[in-house]
Amino acid sequence: MHTVYRQLCAIAEAHPDRLVAYGTDLHRCDKEILERTASGDEYVWLLRRHGTELFPLRAAYDPVGVTFWLQEAVLAYHIRITADRGAAGTVRSIGHSEARHLAHLPPPPGVRLWAPSGFALLLRKDGRELARLSNSSGLGWDAEIAGGGRCLGRFDSPDAAREAVERILDAA
Repeated sequence: MHTVYRQLCAIAEAHPDRLVAYGTDLHRCDKEILERTASGDEYVWLLRRHGTELFPLRAAYDPVGVTFWLQEAVLAYHIRITADRGAAGTVRSIGHSEARHLAHLPPPPGVRLWAPSGFALLLRKDGRELARLSNSSGLGWDAEIAGGGRCLGRFDSPDAAREAVERILDAA
């Protein structure tokens, strides 16, 4: 049995015209992600000339990450993890339209999803808006909890604003 990581390495080696730079995407980043997977996890993996992209499916991830790279001549694969830590799984070649479709699958019920909307990031759960981050002024990220209009203040980065929102919602 070959680990999923070894399957990806074999694919990259079979396509020497791909991954001509940024091999650390595969050999460090993808490997680390796969070591934290659980049985049932699914991904779209893109093999590019300058790196790889490993996108979790149905895990509250913005599909723009997949659709952006599909504008290039990339090879796309669907990964289904069948044993924890990527010890086993299937890796199947897919076309760009299937990769796009998989990336747009909604998260399961109860999962929070951050998604772009104009100059904002919206946090939704089961189709309902929970919070909004905006950077319309260019001076930082404003965070607001939906419903009560509770403003959390201005943050230097979207990650800091997201963390503050998540802490408050987790405590509620």
